[in-house]
Amino acid sequence: MVWWLVDDTELRLAEEALRSERERTAFLAEVSETLSATLNVERCVEATTRLAVQHLADAAVLIAPAAGRRLPVTYSTPEGRCTARSTRTRRRCRG
Repeated sequence: MVWWLVDDTELRLAEEALRSERERTAFLAEVSETLSATLNVERCVEATTRLAVQHLADAAVLIAPAAGRRLPVTYSTPEGRCTARSTRTRRRCRG
């Protein structure tokens, strides 16, 4: 009787690393394609929150830099609903 043992730990780790890198590359390609499809800032913000929900989180909120006293806020939900709002900023109380 002959026994032959092969340690395939490194092979499995390499396969997992390759699979992970392929997923990352596919995600980055999708993001790049989606964001370069338009120059409209509002559409890019909506696409960013939508992509974050699809690939990274259960929900996403993006708060853009203030436009005057308004803060543009965009959020997406797992159902694919994307909402853009503008909220008023509050002045800080001096104490």
